[in-house]
Amino acid sequence: MIHQSQSRTGRTRLGGSNILRQLTEKPTAHLSQGDKRLPVTIMGATGFDVQVTTLTKLAVGQRVTIIFTSKSPSFEVAIPGHVHCVSATGKSLEAGIVLQESLPREFEVRVPGCQRNSIRYACRLAGALQWNTGSMSSTSALAMNYSRDGICLQVACAPPIETAIVFVWKNGRQESQVEGIVRWVIGQEGGFLAGCQLTKDLGYKLGGL
Repeated sequence: MIHQSQSRTGRTRLGGSNILRQLTEKPTAHLSQGDKRLPVTIMGATGFDVQVTTLTKLAVGQRVTIIFTSKSPSFEVAIPGHVHCVSATGKSLEAGIVLQESLPREFEVRVPGCQRNSIRYACRLAGALQWNTGSMSSTSALAMNYSRDGICLQVACAPPIETAIVFVWKNGRQESQVEGIVRWVIGQEGGFLAGCQLTKDLGYKLGGL
């Protein structure tokens, strides 16, 4: 019989073990929908981020609970979250999920050598970059990827490093924006890539949350 207990932060611990075990392989994971457990394949998992592939239909904004299972069937952790990006990859879907709380280290799945505490998600979102260094400036910008705390923009004209910026885009008829600070700029043929640390909203907003 499986016993369940709910923590204050929303994590559910399933099974009798209170010991978080160090995993040497990718953890088994499922999405919980009512009494059903739907299998997913973990592509990456760190911090508040989980990237999965699945045959289950998912939509941006959908609330899900993902259950991580260790090698021992007696130890599982279930954490609720929201889908913030979905893309088709053949017959399956690739989805980004932001968790309600940070994932225990024992269930992290990282690219070897990667020390990032969040996952980068590819996007192509056209908008405008605005900044003020004595006079207001603006340039067209294309968001190439986002993470929990930052975005990467392709621009024809880049603001100076450490400049406060606003990236503005339209989502249908509604205008959205995020604020940040330019942390690095790399020149490329015909323009620049600018990496910006977000200061108010989280990067998942670019995915539609």
